[in-house]
Amino acid sequence: MLNPRVVSVSDVARYLRNMMEDDPYLANLWVKGEVSNLRRPSSGHVYFTLKDEKAVLRVVMFRNQGILSPSYIVDGMRVILRGYVSLYERDGQYQLYAQEIRPDGMGELFVAFHRLKDQLADEGLFEQEQKRPIPILPARIGIVTSPTGAALRDILTILGRVKGFKIILIPVPVQGRHAPEEIARAIQLAGTESLVDILIVTRGGGSLEELWAYNAEEVVRAIRRSRVPVITAVGHETDTSLADMAADLRLPTPTAAAEFLVNKHNEAARRVQQLAARVALRLVQVLNASHYRLDWLEQRVISHVPFVLSMKRQQVANLAAKVAALSPLDTLARGYAVCRNADGLVIKDWTQVEQGQDVEVILFRGKLNCRVERSGPDG
Repeated sequence: MLNPRVVSVSDVARYLRNMMEDDPYLANLWVKGEVSNLRRPSSGHVYFTLKDEKAVLRVVMFRNQGILSPSYIVDGMRVILRGYVSLYERDGQYQLYAQEIRPDGMGELFVAFHRLKDQLADEGLFEQEQKRPIPILPARIGIVTSPTGAALRDILTILGRVKGFKIILIPVPVQGRHAPEEIARAIQLAGTESLVDILIVTRGGGSLEELWAYNAEEVVRAIRRSRVPVITAVGHETDTSLADMAADLRLPTPTAAAEFLVNKHNEAARRVQQLAARVALRLVQVLNASHYRLDWLEQRVISHVPFVLSMKRQQVANLAAKVAALSPLDTLARGYAVCRNADGLVIKDWTQVEQGQDVEVILFRGKLNCRVERSGPDG
């Protein structure tokens, strides 16, 4: 038996790629379909899936390629594009390399999206003035998402860095026919019962069809009726839903939502620590100043006591001299007397007494009991 010819995987991939690129049918063809799973990484290239009812085709459009800029392309949009089919050897995937792209009407979902968007915008549901402020330090965080999805695992991993968070999961289906009403009910439950301080409505990436629950009218209205602020983190950075437009804060991914809350918590904790340190420092400064003031007052009191006592003694002596000068005893000592009637009233005038009336004469030492024999004016 002859030894079989053995080739490498790379040889097979290269052969298939050359075969496709040499095929005149595949080298330059126009294809139409609906855009799905659109991605725009930082490289500037555009990746998406072109599909119809029976098949899908992976499409790559390199940066600055084609007649029309691909910036207007969105999921659900119907397009006609020109390019060539080749094999991407690393992944073993054939794909269409687009060189020109044109709009071919819009898919039903795309039309429905914009119709509802315009209606809700006219009602003011997306106005910035309607947005509620995000709490400075939320403690109870509600998460409306699938309990088995990667979005929940990513969020819990990051929120787990903070011990102060209380996580409340409200499980819902994130796609399918019943997803919109379940998501809306979960938002209403968390908001009206005040179970949480803030609510994260989230899921991982997907096609326009997979994310469609977050474009449902009941979900948008539930977000605006919520009594607590709502953060949305639906899909990838390039995905924007009507729920995102209605939310109080839209973040590009579930991971970004969790990191936002962790950073907000850390910043608030840092500010509290700074404030506590400033208060402590101020208290020390006030206490030191108070001690200094007390020491100063104590020294002043000690140094002023003799002076104050001396002044008070002099004041007392002066008052005593005044009192003594006014005292009737000093007057009596000089030979004067005070005459009073039987009622104890001082007699100042001769008309206050009558002949034969008893009076009392008070001397410097002792007193005299006298009777009036005569009275009259001076002389």
